Amino acid sequence: MKRILFTALFSLSALPEIWAQSDHSALKVVLNDGSPLVVTLDDRRYNKHGVSLTIGDLPPGKHYVKVYAYTPYKSKQGGNAELVFSGKIKIKAGTMAYAVVDPSKQTLSLSESPLTAQNYNPPPAQPSHNTFTEGDRSAVTSSAAPAENVNRAPVPHYDLSSMDFANVKKAAGEQETDSKKLTTMQTALGEHTYSTDQVKEMMGWFSFDDTRVAFAKWCYPHVVDKANYGELSSVFSFDNTRNDFDNFMKSQK
Repeated sequence: MKRILFTALFSLSALPEIWAQSDHSALKVVLNDGSPLVVTLDDRRYNKHGVSLTIGDLPPGKHYVKVYAYTPYKSKQGGNAELVFSGKIKIKAGTMAYAVVDPSKQTLSLSESPLTAQNYNPPPAQPSHNTFTEGDRSAVTSSAAPAENVNRAPVPHYDLSSMDFANVKKAAGEQETDSKKLTTMQTALGEHTYSTDQVKEMMGWFSFDDTRVAFAKWCYPHVVDKANYGELSSVFSFDNTRNDFDNFMKSQK
């Protein structure tokens, strides 16, 4: 029994090293303005209309990628896709590649880090066999419901990457109290910029509303989409903290 337990513990402790040594690679694609996208990789279309797309189990080497900015229809299902980048990218073995596309310049910047269980949490997107006509305003149909908050302010580029975010979450999870968690997260975030959605998720890591409102106020100067920041009012459980946050937002206008 002890031998089995030792083997299991050894396997778990060796997991990050196994990932790092594997030829397994992954690619995450985002637009620098935070808008929805559609991606085609090596002629396989990944039918996802979120703000990011993660593709796993990629062989190392060159891949041909096309990235489309996706605009959902307001009154019906589906949307339009505008080609904003096409070209070849090279992915190294055992890496998590992070591609950021600038739609206005139609350029792609690629950064890489060792692939680990920590930075590859989401399930990989699956290719769709549906097709759509190429072109600047290509029609894309979807079985998904129309996107909500279509009038939401666009999200400019921010520099808190998925890996940075995971590191902040890990550091916060190692703290036992909200006060220590707040200080640790502030230190880890530093001068990074981030989105309202990221702040909303981070607020969920606290146990008490008082800490949530303190954190939300502290984050405000670093948020790139301040027009959306009032949405965080719905996160608070009690009227007094919700009113405190709402008054803070009024004072920023």
